[in-house]
Amino acid sequence: MPLNDVDLVRRRLSVGLATDLVDFIVHLYDEQSFEERHFKSIWDVFHLLDEENENQKSCWIEVINRGSMNLPRNMELFCEHFDIHPLTIEDISTLAPYMKLDLFNEQSAVYLLMKIISWNTQRVEQHQISFYLKRSKNLLITFQEKNSGFEELFDDIRNRFRRQRNYTGDQSLYPNSRLKQMTIDYLFYCLWNAIIDRYMIVLEEVARCLDQFDEELMADKESRTMETLHSIYRIKHDLLHLRILFNPLKEIICRLQRTTQDEKFISLRADALRRLDLKHRLIRRQVKFFRQTSQTTDPSLNTQITTTDHPPKKSPRTSLFFNEYVYIYLSDLNDNINQLIDALEIQRESVAMLISFWLTLNNNETQETLKFLMLISVLFMPCVLLTAINSTNFQVEPTLQYKYGYYIVLSLIGGILLGMISWYKAKRWI
Repeated sequence: MPLNDVDLVRRRLSVGLATDLVDFIVHLYDEQSFEERHFKSIWDVFHLLDEENENQKSCWIEVINRGSMNLPRNMELFCEHFDIHPLTIEDISTLAPYMKLDLFNEQSAVYLLMKIISWNTQRVEQHQISFYLKRSKNLLITFQEKNSGFEELFDDIRNRFRRQRNYTGDQSLYPNSRLKQMTIDYLFYCLWNAIIDRYMIVLEEVARCLDQFDEELMADKESRTMETLHSIYRIKHDLLHLRILFNPLKEIICRLQRTTQDEKFISLRADALRRLDLKHRLIRRQVKFFRQTSQTTDPSLNTQITTTDHPPKKSPRTSLFFNEYVYIYLSDLNDNINQLIDALEIQRESVAMLISFWLTLNNNETQETLKFLMLISVLFMPCVLLTAINSTNFQVEPTLQYKYGYYIVLSLIGGILLGMISWYKAKRWI
């Protein structure tokens, strides 16, 4: 488990509880109305969708797994009702370690598996969420696990819907009316953008924690302990796995920006015969030839030659998965992802520098201790030498026979000590 996976912990703690606990939150909206309904039964959800099928409203369904099973029966029936691919159902129910994207051309559907992260003041925690977008039916489904720490992530978007529902004035003057005026693919962008913003917030909290460690190491010597080093190493470990976790983001956003009918992406889960048919197809770029207009007397010939000189205009590129205006927001999201990866690299460098700083400070303290012990040893070396000379067992020892010999030796030792200490202070060693 690279990061602290709260979904896995919740499933372990919920063993023994009811297994088939799934909540459904249905959001139905258009430019003029918004409705939010909570259900426990899957059949109530189907009944509501059948009633609202003729209204052609955009529909956002939140599926929240509160049980201990990976795939409750209600969730399985729900996925089968919307013709979700079996392998996609497996991805939804499995706690995958990485993000991924699947595109289905035949169904005009997008499946995106994302990770939501948070900071608990010590470690980075992760939480899985899956998006299933079907623009042709104005349908967006999100699958997530029950966890109180992440439920507020989309509260801002929910509150935008609720405020617009209670607003009775001119909707064109309301600042958040864009969310209801646009189709379901814009809501998909808003939810994804909220997750990317959460990534930036977590990195800012990690940066704030690293700054706190930096200030403590510089100001407080008691904080330079192995416990502090272990805390820094935990952050380094989490940032490394965040880099691995964020690695597919760039590829995902680039693939979404290329999803047009002119450049069809053949999903790995499409029909096998279709993949085999298109596997070795060679697409060559057409060479454009331009000829100079020749002067002839026949006006019809001149008209024919003139029309062949200019290539036909290309039709606008359309997409199977998104409306054209969404690609502008995807481009902005691409910039945010680039900033996110740059910020992550900066934090990783900061952690490496902080560990090097901790080692340097502790090496300096060790060197100061060794320096102090060395000064004491050098200070008493002349005294030990003088004492050893006057303690020899020879028959002729002038200082032993002299009346004031003992006091002379003590005076010499004291003078040597004072001289050495004065020399240390002159050299600024003490």
